[in-house]
Amino acid sequence: MSESLKAFSLRVYDAEGVREALLDLQDTAGCDVTLVLWCCWLAATGRAAGDGLHRALDWSRDWGDAVTRPLRAARQAIKPHAETDEGVAVLRQRVKTLELESEIITLERLNICAQGTAMAGDFRSLAAANLTAYAAAAGLNASFETVISRILPAVEK
Repeated sequence: MSESLKAFSLRVYDAEGVREALLDLQDTAGCDVTLVLWCCWLAATGRAAGDGLHRALDWSRDWGDAVTRPLRAARQAIKPHAETDEGVAVLRQRVKTLELESEIITLERLNICAQGTAMAGDFRSLAAANLTAYAAAAGLNASFETVISRILPAVEK
């Protein structure tokens, strides 16, 4: 598969049930959606996270702390006001667009700086290994079975 991380992520994110599973991991376990997608993309391309994991984690954490999470927090803070004020709703949409652009930048950087290591194995086993390594390195307690199961049909297409 020669699909870029960005193309893979955009395609898979829209597959049935994937968005909900990813956002649940983000909200309940503190997972970074872009890193989860990166781990799955590597698996779909027959690669393990390997030494690139720490580079990926550092980039994502630094960029996320400085840019993505503040944009998300602003978008969420604006939401109640946007329900009754059209001008605020327009502002919220602009912030949402910037948040998405920030996540796209993360995907582009991960695509370049953290290519992973070629490994034998099927998608499910490689994804589980990559995601387990990510959770351990990030100090997260998360179960990835649901997201892997939801992404699998999109990978098999």
